[in-house]
Amino acid sequence: MSRPEARRRLARLPEMEALLAELHAAELHRTAGWGIDHAVPGQWWGRDTEAIQGDSFVAWLWLTGDGPPSAGAEAVAAGHDDVEIRFGASASYAALAAARARFADGFGVFLPRDAVEGDEHRFALSDAVAGVRVDHRLNLLAVEVDERWVARDDAWALLGRDPFSDGRPAEDELLARIAEELQDLIDVPFAVVAGWKSGHN
Repeated sequence: MSRPEARRRLARLPEMEALLAELHAAELHRTAGWGIDHAVPGQWWGRDTEAIQGDSFVAWLWLTGDGPPSAGAEAVAAGHDDVEIRFGASASYAALAAARARFADGFGVFLPRDAVEGDEHRFALSDAVAGVRVDHRLNLLAVEVDERWVARDDAWALLGRDPFSDGRPAEDELLARIAEELQDLIDVPFAVVAGWKSGHN
């Protein structure tokens, strides 16, 4: 990216952020996510989303449903080529944030959920949850789990294997199994993803 273009984008950012705030206020109940795509040719953008390739510098607001935006939102976006209103999200940001609060980092959730209290391989999910965040781009709740905090024998038992198996199960297999356990506890789109929790030896 040229220096003039970099300076132009930096100068433009405060106004784009202000426009996003106005759009959010105008579409409070339909807002699902928002952000600024900021990429240069050949760059892959984002750590857990589809890549944005090409020369992109766009502020966007994502709305639930396919209906048109409100007149207020349309007026805010009008006249700005670098501001977009997108449609088709399945869950509003408010719904995702409320689900995050209810889930409360998995406190009170013990896995496997069908295990009785006292089962030696029953473990507290909150011990392994590194965080829970709203993913604006994927329109879901991302439950970040650090599988290192799940004891090896508990992990194997959760997968229905011999708890004394050698090594550790594959991370993606364990995260997928934890997601299955949470299906009826989280009532919005969600994914269990790898996270990093400090303090593990």
